[in-house]
Formats: sequence, structure tokens, C-alpha cells
Amino acid sequence: MKIKILYTEQQIAEQVDELAERVVDRLGHSFHVLCVLQGAYMFTADLMRALDRRVAKPTLGFIQVQSYQGTESRELKLVQDCGDLQGKSVVVVEDILDTGQTLRWLNDHLRKKGAREVLNCVLLDKFKAERCDRLYGFQCPDEFVVGYGLDHNGRYRGLPHIGVLES
Repeated sequence: MKIKILYTEQQIAEQVDELAERVVDRLGHSFHVLCVLQGAYMFTADLMRALDRRVAKPTLGFIQVQSYQGTESRELKLVQDCGDLQGKSVVVVEDILDTGQTLRWLNDHLRKKGAREVLNCVLLDKFKAERCDRLYGFQCPDEFVVGYGLDHNGRYRGLPHIGVLES
């Protein structure tokens, strides 16, 4: 399969840096970053480095929710839960916002775990979901994208750019 590049490595780096600035503007320097596995791991690593350059010292945790198989969305399943969030400001770092089902579920789940506030930080937003409190990097076309952590059946996650699979 061939990949049509939508966002280059440089464009991504610039957006991640901008998002880090916006997170610090909203939450200050003390908060908990929650990486949604597996797709957001590259974005989270780069975001953490950008936050560190701004002297923010967030803690870091991971949660895994499975919602895709192949290119089809399916029922959500909690694979790995996060630790205690009682009284914390939490930044949920997600790779892509499509229908919003995963973020809505995660936000409810985190509030039940005691999070004081939840801010969603999404790299790609397809703008199909209901409006929710979120920061986003790129408006993404309604296509299946891969690279920079995003996969198709476990492949293409390591690409430094984001693109659309072409047959």
C-alpha cells in the first residue's frame, strides 16, 4: 500500500509545541498527563518533552481502551486502567477524535475516579463528534490515517509523518 502524506514530521513537531503551550496556559505547571494507548504514545512522548521545555512538571500515566478493529469502530473495552486521580487535573492525550465515543467514555470514567478536571488534548480532530472541551492540533479529513502512532492492524505506527493509506 502507498501512503499519501497529510502532515509532515516538521508540521507535527510545530503543532505539538503549540499544544504544549496551550495546555500550560490552561492548567499551569501541575497536572497529570494520561496517554491513551496505543495510538497516542508518540504524541505523548513529544508533548511531554515540549511541556518540560516550558518548565511544566506533569506526572504521567497510561490507559488503554480498545475501540477499533481494522478500519471499523466497535464497542469500547477497557484493556488497562489508570491509577488514582483523586483531586487531579488530568490531560487526556489522544491521537485522533473521530466519533467522540472513546473520549466521552474516558471523561466519564476519569471523573468517576475522582479527577478534578479533565482537558482533552487531541492531535487530529475529524470534527464529527459533539463539541467537548478539547485542544486539537490538526483538522483531519474524514479518512483512515496512519503514522505517528496511528496504525492499521498494528502496522505503520512508527512512521514520523501522518498519511492516508492508498490502495
